[in-house]
Amino acid sequence: LYFFVLALSIAVASYGRGQLGYEALDLGPVPLWSYFIFAQNILMAVHHDFGSNWLTVTWSLAVEEQFYLVLPFMVRFLTGRRLVYVALAGIVSAVLLRMYFSREFLVFLSAPTRADSVLAGLLLACAMRPPRVRQLMEEHVRLLMLLVAFGAVGMVLLTRNERLLGEGLHLWMALFYTGVIALVSMGQPRWLYRCLTLRWLQFTGIISYGLYLFHSPADWLVRRLLPAVDMTQPSGIFIIAGSATALTLVAATACYYSFERSFVNLGHRLRYRSC
Repeated sequence: LYFFVLALSIAVASYGRGQLGYEALDLGPVPLWSYFIFAQNILMAVHHDFGSNWLTVTWSLAVEEQFYLVLPFMVRFLTGRRLVYVALAGIVSAVLLRMYFSREFLVFLSAPTRADSVLAGLLLACAMRPPRVRQLMEEHVRLLMLLVAFGAVGMVLLTRNERLLGEGLHLWMALFYTGVIALVSMGQPRWLYRCLTLRWLQFTGIISYGLYLFHSPADWLVRRLLPAVDMTQPSGIFIIAGSATALTLVAATACYYSFERSFVNLGHRLRYRSC
C-alpha cells in the first residue's frame, strides 16, 4: 500500500496539469529515491524540510522500518532480561538525545530520538509473554488503571501546552498508550474493553494503515477541489474536514478490499521455523 501511494503521487505529479501536479510531489530538497528505501526521515532532518505534501507523514513509517531492521537481531541475540535492559537503555538514551539536541529538527524525525515510542511497545510484549508477569499485572490491575488515569490527565494538559514535559513529551504519550493496551489486553476496565471491541472500531483498525497514508493526499485534494470554502469559519472547517475524512475512508476501504487484504492474508500464512 505504501508503494501504491508513492506511485500514485508520482503519477499525479507527472500527469497533473500545471501547479496542481507540481504541488502533489513538490519534494523540495528531499530526493525521491529516499522514499523508496525508507530513508526520507534522515534526508528531511538533514535538509530541515518535510518534503512532499502528500508524503510528509511517511517519515514515521521510515522510523518504524528502521526499527524493524534492528529488532530481529535484538530478539535473536538478546534473551530474557538482557532484551529488557537494552530496551530500557534505549528509552533513556532517546530522552537524553532529545535533551541534548533540544528543539532541533532531527529530534522529531530520527529513529534514535523517537526510539522510546517503539521500545515501550517492545517492553509490553516482553511483559505480556511470561505467565507470572501477566498474572502479576492482573493482580495489580487497579494500580495499573490508576496510573493510566494519571497519564490521561497528563494527556489533557499536554493538549493545551506541549512544552509542559519538554523532551519527555513523547515518552509520556508512549507510556500512556502502552498502559491502555496492557489494560485492554486483560479485558480491563470493562467499559473501555467494550468500546474498543466495537465492530466499526475494529474495522477502522483493519484499514488504519490506509487511513494514515491517504489522509494527507485527501486533505490536499479536497482543499483544491473546494477553493471557495472559507477555512476561517467553523462551517468551512467542518466541510473540508468532513469531505477529507469521507474521501480517506473510501480510499482506504477500497484499497484494503482490492489488494491490501491479499498481502495481509499472505503474511498470515507464513510461519517461523525453529532455529
